[in-house]
This record gives sequence, structure tokens and C-alpha cells, in this order.
Amino acid sequence: ATPRDGTSAMVQVYKPEFVAHDGTAPIFSVDCAPDGERFATAGGDQKVKVWALAPVLDRELEADEDAPKCLATLSDHFGPVNCVRFSKNGRFLASGSTDTNVLVYALSDGPGKSAFGSTDAPNVENWSIAGKYRGHSSDVIDIAWSPDDSMLASCSLDNLVIIWDCRSGAMITTLRGHTSFVKGVAWDPIGKFLATQSDDKTCIIWRTDDWTQVAKVKEPYKASMGATFSMRLCWSPDGKAVTTCNSYKKPSHTASVLERSTWESNFDFVGHKGPVVAVRFSPVLFTDEKKDKVHTVIACGSQDCKLTIWTTNRPKPVCIVRKCFAQSVVDLCWTPDGYTLLACSTDGTLCSFKFEASEIGEKLDAAAAESFLSETYGDIRKSRAPILEDPSLLGFEAPKDLDAMPLNVKTTPPAPKRIQPVKQAPIRSSNGTQSGATTILAQRETVSNDGRRRIVPVAAAGPTAGTPVAAQRVQLQPLPTNPQPVGSDGLKRRIEPTAVNGGSGFESQLDAPAAKRVTLAPTQLQAPQPPPMPSQIPQREQQVASTTVSAPQPSTLPTAPIPNTIHTQLVSPNLEADEDSAERMPLLIEAKNSDRGSELVCSRGGKSKWTDQVERRVTHISGNKHFAAVAFEDGTLQLYSPSGRRALPSLLLPNRAAFLVAGQDDHTLLIVTTNLVLLVWDVTPGKESCMLNEVIIALIRNATRSGVALSNVRLSNCGAPIATFTNGHAYVFHKNLQTWVRVADQSFLKSEFTSRLRQPGPSGFGEVQALQISAARAAAHMGPAALLQSGGQQPKRETGRHLEVLVAGASILKSEAEYKSWLAAYVRHLTSECGDDPRTMFVGAEAQLRELCDEFIGPLSLSSTNSTWESEVLGISKRKLLRELIIPTMAANRSAQRLVSEVVELLESAEKRNK
Repeated sequence: ATPRDGTSAMVQVYKPEFVAHDGTAPIFSVDCAPDGERFATAGGDQKVKVWALAPVLDRELEADEDAPKCLATLSDHFGPVNCVRFSKNGRFLASGSTDTNVLVYALSDGPGKSAFGSTDAPNVENWSIAGKYRGHSSDVIDIAWSPDDSMLASCSLDNLVIIWDCRSGAMITTLRGHTSFVKGVAWDPIGKFLATQSDDKTCIIWRTDDWTQVAKVKEPYKASMGATFSMRLCWSPDGKAVTTCNSYKKPSHTASVLERSTWESNFDFVGHKGPVVAVRFSPVLFTDEKKDKVHTVIACGSQDCKLTIWTTNRPKPVCIVRKCFAQSVVDLCWTPDGYTLLACSTDGTLCSFKFEASEIGEKLDAAAAESFLSETYGDIRKSRAPILEDPSLLGFEAPKDLDAMPLNVKTTPPAPKRIQPVKQAPIRSSNGTQSGATTILAQRETVSNDGRRRIVPVAAAGPTAGTPVAAQRVQLQPLPTNPQPVGSDGLKRRIEPTAVNGGSGFESQLDAPAAKRVTLAPTQLQAPQPPPMPSQIPQREQQVASTTVSAPQPSTLPTAPIPNTIHTQLVSPNLEADEDSAERMPLLIEAKNSDRGSELVCSRGGKSKWTDQVERRVTHISGNKHFAAVAFEDGTLQLYSPSGRRALPSLLLPNRAAFLVAGQDDHTLLIVTTNLVLLVWDVTPGKESCMLNEVIIALIRNATRSGVALSNVRLSNCGAPIATFTNGHAYVFHKNLQTWVRVADQSFLKSEFTSRLRQPGPSGFGEVQALQISAARAAAHMGPAALLQSGGQQPKRETGRHLEVLVAGASILKSEAEYKSWLAAYVRHLTSECGDDPRTMFVGAEAQLRELCDEFIGPLSLSSTNSTWESEVLGISKRKLLRELIIPTMAANRSAQRLVSEVVELLESAEKRNK
């Protein structure tokens, strides 16, 4: 090991000979348990081995023959094991293998057992299989636990990343953004993002609350090698950046650092002559001799058989390990104290590197580290509001008590030079749309002795005590789903992305079923119509107008440039069909626009099913297995049968289409035209009808008063139109009331259920839950200012109001599972407020609970005058819900015993009299 300054080595290097797999098999992975008592290795001998860590660090203990060294040998895989990772609590150990399986072991009490017929020594510790996850079709290369151990991510050579629910063992979702082998996966320590890296020379950042792509980074990897064993990327412990593998900047291979929020690469760890295949940050934060700056430590392993160890406060590596391994370094891990590094190689050996505090810095104690993270991201443990995605937004919060900060640690160091805030460039996701937003970046630029510039992000400081608020005010706008460049007239203009999914933009699996909606990029309304002349306004209205500035009245939705190519998927591939079946391929329809018109091609597996030539250019396409709908620039629409016949002559719309979406598995078609007319048609052959014809000018006018824009119109699972806006507000059309109902907004940020919405239910994300998540995410982008805009109620009361909206929203959207879940939560909440504790008691809670029970009991006799009572809700008997859900929920709280008895008596009486 060569120190950076050329002095005598302060790093203690040791290669324990007892750490080996059978027949000098390669060691593909290593990981250390959080308690620092053991570590695990994965080998080419199809085994996982668990070792005691103390003999590796202590020579005397290693020489003690009575001290156990190999604690367990696990031989449950049927192929080489590529990766092992301990859970954050240390109770579980996950492994991924070329046999396509992911196994999770649990440590239990009692002596270990050896496998039948095994020649290995009996196990000292009792590790047994707690879960077996099967979903990949090729080698599993890397795995990663979520920060709270509730989920496990695995990536494979089948180009997929699978997210597993560790509680139930079920597959939460499959991420399909990569087009080649996925060889690295890493979880953001804050839990907000997941990073994956692939042989397709991209790194994708996924948002973990809805599993949509935040960014797809390509630039650092364009000149990299295509063939590496792994790309084990890693997040810094402070969550400010993710360091990736296999990047290249002439003349050396590098590890590129992507900064949080911007996802740009402004810094690289350089110097390797072969691809960097593994990076690992020390799990703790460090300070230098002055204890006024916080930094991190990272190790990089390469196929050139070398290791480099860096501290982020120095321009050169701490040391370079040159001759320790004969073959590629493939995995790295640090001990929990942050000072010892373990590295393994395909030459079958493992080596430890112990550093001193004088070389890499003093470790921050737990209190100082927690304080640093709290200042950067807010109080994660106590905050009920969504976690901020950009730490710089904390600069707009009120300053906290500085006396509570640890002494001698300045978590926000003074910047010698400030760089002006810059705008983040729009990021194109894999389906051609833009995501991201304008972000204020606080950066510090330093120049090292060798003249190299270095830009480091720092937390933006809030206003200091005594500083006028007005002098530091920054106006935060709601974050649009797709940011638009600002035109010369000051209005945001839409730029048409490469059209996919029928020319209707980005599609989120969280918001709704993919086949049931079409989305445009957010559209800003055109200029309002000229106001009437004063002579045309009544005198009283003229007096009001003289003192009031009228809001702009919307007239049309703008039209976007027509793309050259539009395509969408009519039918998804059936993966359960026979290998030779054409159903295993998706059914696609594509429109190729030209000056002479458009050519339509419907194909499956590269084979054309039908074609058509039209003398008009196509703007939107949608459909399903029953029909295809094509909208044209002249405001007409053409329907096609599954075989390609024109089902009807061209249909004339009120104006050119702005949104077009087909039902998931029926003959329903939704259209929104640019003159703000919403149509819902039933296009069943021979039974065509208009189910809804609604002018949505009132909806647009009400929602766009704050400068937000319409981002999406789609059909719900029950067939009701849903309109969502860039501020996260969502409206559902109530057919009986003939009006729009707002089912999601930012009114309940202090509700305890705002953060719980981020976790999927037993059947995944429900529709109401998805809409509420979008609203909460938009509020998170607004920063702490969003909390000031929420209601002035106490969090307990706001939680109750929030649950009332959730229950009603689930009823409107006919979401039975969500309705039961939120109803039980609402009853539980009201029951808790009926107690005698004045801190939690709400005077009206018992009355509200009684009213709810009366609604489900209904009339006590058939002759009752309450003839308007509906005995069912969402097709379920109200009295059955009362007996099986509401009453058991109330009975769980003993403070409501008297009320439970009364309700049971009334329910039995009503049932007897109505027989």
C-alpha cells in the first residue's frame, strides 16, 4: 500500500489465509455484519461462508486454535454465488447466484448444523433459509437491502431489477428501464431513490415511492468497456451523491460521482488502468484535524487488480494498493467502525486494510452525525411530511436552535467562492419525456495545489437570526411533472418530446393502469380572450372591476408540434403463453408522419398485421385489443377494428385532440379537445354512444389560478375521468352530481397518513393512494413553504379530516379494498379520540362515530320514513361491514365499550325487525 504522501505506510494490511473457499475458488463478494462480529463471503464453489471478524483483525486470536473462525457454511445454491449482503439489523443474510435465485438466511439460536453429505466442518452458528425469491431468468449479480430492511432489490443478467417485499416474500415491482445486463444496485440511505447500473452504459435513478425513473445518466459511460463482472455502485453515507462504476475519462478509467438532485457528474475518482467494478463508502462520517468540515471515505476496486482509497476532502487518494491481488478486485466492504476495509478478488483471496484516524480523519460520534443529517434533510425520524429530495430546499426553513448543534463541527462550511444558481437541464426518461425541475444548487469551488478545480455541493443555509425575512425570500413554485423552457413572452412553452404511448407522453404505473390513460406534457393555457368593452359591462360590475384584477379566463389548450413518429402498445405481451406463441410479443401500432400524410402500421414481433395510408398527419394514438383510435391534425378521428378495418367513417371532433385514452379492456374511449371539451364514448360496434359530453372550462379555470397546468387526463378503473395537475391536485368527475370532485391535494401535510401512503397495500398501490402520493410529492418539491399553506388544525384533527377524504375518494372511485382499509383507519381514529385523555379527546368525536354507525345500521324497521337509505356501499352490505369491520375496530379500544354495546344492540334490533 502506497500512502499518498510517500511516507511510511500507516495502513495495516493483512491477508488471512484461513479465509478461502473450496479449491481456491474465486471469492465474488464480501460483506460485514452491522454488529462487527462476523462477515460473509460468496464463492465460485456455490457456497456462502460466514466468518468471525475478530481473528482477521487480531493476530493472537487468529493463532488461538479454540477460537472459531468459520462460523457457518451455507450450501443451498446450485451455482456460483455472486453476491452476499447483511440486512441493516444484522439478523438476515441475502445471497444471489447464477442459479437465478435470491436466498435470505436468518440467524437463530442454538448450535449450527452441517449439510447432509458435506465435508465441511459443522456450523458454529445456526443459519437457516427464511425466504427464497424466484423471479429472475438469469444470473443474479447484485442485491441491496432498503434502509429499513422492508424491501430487497436484486438485479440480473436478464436486464431486470426486481423489488421484493421482505415481509411477505412477494414481488413488489419489476423495473424494466435497462436494455442490457444489470450489474449493480444501490439504495439511497435516505430511502428516497434506488440507483442501478447496466452494460447498456447507463445509470438509472428510480424514485422508490412510485418506481418511476428520475434520471437516466449516459454521459460518463459512453467510452467505457462493455464487459465487466459487476458494477457495484454505492451511495455516500450522507446521501448527497452516488458513486458509479465503469466510467471513463481519458486517459484513465474512473468512478464517476452523480450529485443528488441534479444527477450530473462533476467529479470522478481517477487513476485506474482497468474498469472500476466496485466502490464502497465507509458507513460513517469523518472530520479533519480542525473538526470544522465533514467528509466521507470511499474505496474503489478495479479489474487492474488495484485498489484506491480516497477521502472527499482531498484531491488525491489516501493510498493505492498495487500488488495485493493477482486478479480483479470484485467487492469491498467496511467494518461498522469505518476504519477497516475488506476486499476480495477472483484470485480466491481476501485482504483487510486497517486505517488510522490520522490518515482518513476522526469519526463523527452518533449525536454529531445525526445532527448533520438532520440539518441536511430535516428530522427524518420525527417529520411526518415527505422527505425533501433536494437538501438545498432546507435553506428556506427557519433557522434551528444553534445551541443544539455539536461543538466544533460546522456542518455548512463557509464557501470561498459561490457559483450562481443554475437551472437543471430537463432529463429525458426512457420513454422520451422530460422529468426533473429547476433546482437551486448551492456549491463550493476549491482549487487544489496542482491547479485542479473541484466543485462540491453544500447544504444551503437558512436565514440567520436578525436577518429580515424579505431580504432572503425565495419564491418556490410547484414542481411540474415535465418542466418546460421559458419562452420570450414569459410563459412556459411546451416542447414536444419523442412521442410514445400514442403521442401522449409519460406513463406512470403508479398513477393508473398503463392501458387506461394517455398523458400529455403539462400544458399552459393560451392567452385569455380580450375583455368586453366598458359599455358592455353593467355599471355595478364596472365598479367592482375598477378595484379588482380579474383572473385570466382559459380558452384553449395549446397544440404541440407533430412528431415524425408516434407509437403505442395495444396489447401487452403474454409471458405465460407458449415459447413459440406470437402472444409473447406486444401488439404495437405506429404512425409515420410526413408532408404527404401518415402511414399506419400495426405489427407483432416485427411482423406486420395491417397497414393504412392517410392523407393527414397523426397527433395521437390509443387503443386496446378491441379497437384502435387515431386522432389527426384536422380534428378528425378514425376507429379501426382489431384486423385493421375502418369501423366507421372519419369522426369529426369539436376541435383537435389534446388527450386520447382507451379503456383498459372495454370499448370506452376518452377524448379531450383543445377547446376544453371532454368526451367519453362507447365505441362498441353497432352500439356506439356518447356517455359524457362535458365542457371542462370551469375545472381548468379553478385549478390554474395559481399558475399550475393540466398534466394528465385518464380513465379510472371504474371508468370515471380523472384530471391531474402539476401541483398534484386530482379531480374525479362525479356522474350523479355532474361536477368535479377534488380527491387529492396538499391540505393534509400534517396528517400522520401522509407518510404512510408511501407504502404499498396488500394488493399494491390503490388509485386513491396513488393520487395522494402525487400530491404529497408535489408538496415536497415546494419545500417547507407547503406546510405553511396547509390547514391550521392540529395534526390529530388534520389526520381525521384526511381520512374522511380518503374514505370518500375510495367510494367515488369504487375502490373496494381501499374503502375498507381507510374506513377501518377512520373508525380507529375516531375511537381513539373518544377517550378521557384531554390531550387526545375531541369533543365531537363520539357524535361523529355514532353518526357513522347510524348510517351503516339504517332504519330500524321497514316502515321507517328513511326510505332513501341505501343498504349497500360498493356492492357490500352496510350492516355486514358494520358487524365485521366497524364494530371489531371499535371494540379494540376499551374506552368505547359503552358505545359498542349500544351499536350491537341497535344492529340486532334492526336485523330482527327487517326479517
